[in-house]
Amino acid sequence: MQSLGDIFCAQGRFRDAKAIQEEALQGLRKLHGEDDRVVFEMMNDLGTTYARLYHFHKARKYNMAATEGLKRPDVLGPTHLRTLAAMESLTPIAVNIGGRFLEEVADMMQFVLDQRKEKFRNKEHPLVLLAMVSLALLKRQLGFLEEAENLILTGLPIAERNFGASHIGPLHGRYILATIRIRQQRYDEAEKILLETIERQSSLTVSRGKYHPDRIMSTISLSECYKLQGRIEDSLAACDEALLGMEDIGGQYHQMYKNAQEERKALVELLNPGNVSDSPPMERLRERPTLSRDKTSTW
Repeated sequence: MQSLGDIFCAQGRFRDAKAIQEEALQGLRKLHGEDDRVVFEMMNDLGTTYARLYHFHKARKYNMAATEGLKRPDVLGPTHLRTLAAMESLTPIAVNIGGRFLEEVADMMQFVLDQRKEKFRNKEHPLVLLAMVSLALLKRQLGFLEEAENLILTGLPIAERNFGASHIGPLHGRYILATIRIRQQRYDEAEKILLETIERQSSLTVSRGKYHPDRIMSTISLSECYKLQGRIEDSLAACDEALLGMEDIGGQYHQMYKNAQEERKALVELLNPGNVSDSPPMERLRERPTLSRDKTSTW
């Protein structure tokens, strides 16, 4: 069932994955007790799935318990690769919860990066590059934009050289760089990065539909970038595209979809104060010219 949960996650079927992982955790606890490595690893998987569903406080509960369990000397210890991976899984949770927890996870992520550099003796190892991206996310959220930028600009050229500019990893790094540029109010640069990233993400393999989740996230950030520039029409078009992308992969139940719907209402209100009536997303996109330079895209 653990493998099936991984398959469901890869397909974006997070609710199905959660149900399978909850059942598996219950079974593993009965079989191994509360303090076994496999129990903590399943807790970490379940917490990660909760985070993907945007249930961040539940995710924190499971991932923190897993991390503390794996850190124990009689289980794996604090420097084991699996323990470091569990620590890293706290990154998106901390980014969304914020507060003191964000600072604690940033310190933890610095430890993860240092440990991986020491273990692999290779600054170009994929797990080192991944840790740099995770730390950059946390630094960005803490407002340390220059530190976040330096981490991405150090790792991104290496990742693009080693994996190719259209690989999912470097594309994610470029997306993070664009979000940093937005916070730096360097909107023209952010827009250029996002448009190029979205174009390449349109070719990423997906298990269903036409939209990779990373492409949807980039489109949401593009909408934000346009809105901050006062380009409300463009922001609304990008928001519509993100909504259609989530519908395409069956994501209407997800909190991110609900958030995008609320953002769309706000954008319509900015365009037509006092009048929230507007064409549905599909009709609006049919009426508008393409925003992407990718001829095969649905922009």
